[in-house]
Amino acid sequence: MSQDQKSSNFRASLEFTQVQVFHAGFDYGFLNMRSWDLNDSWRLTYDTEVSDGKDKPVGRLVAYPVTALFVRNVRFSMSEWERHSDYVKKNTKAGGFASYGPFMIGGSYSAGSVKQDMNFHTEGGSIVIPGIQLVGFINNIVPKCPNLNPNIKPEQLVGGE
Repeated sequence: MSQDQKSSNFRASLEFTQVQVFHAGFDYGFLNMRSWDLNDSWRLTYDTEVSDGKDKPVGRLVAYPVTALFVRNVRFSMSEWERHSDYVKKNTKAGGFASYGPFMIGGSYSAGSVKQDMNFHTEGGSIVIPGIQLVGFINNIVPKCPNLNPNIKPEQLVGGE
């Protein structure tokens, strides 16, 4: 974390896109259906339901992503660039990283045989991060789930008592 957080005359520019997230073979519509319930094996394994549907939901699946948010060609400029530049350079040495909110500066990661470096460079009073970055998701909130219709008795369900 930077000890100097002053940023007067701050300017940012970037390219932004949204990408729809598809979950092939999985229809989230069933989460709204009122004609199913969890069996005893679920309750023996987990101490919570899928979602309690409250304002601050609790459960095993309280939300799912529907859109991924990506940026590229990020450029930050500010009057205090020299102090921030020293911080970025210090923290990105030997594979470290710095960040401004969701924007990663420097660092690297690897997964299997794939290695990715988050490159950046400076231009005058600016830092430029040319690569693409995933910065967030838009999620759908899962309602109370399961939410069995009270007119359906457990013995009416498949495998019922």
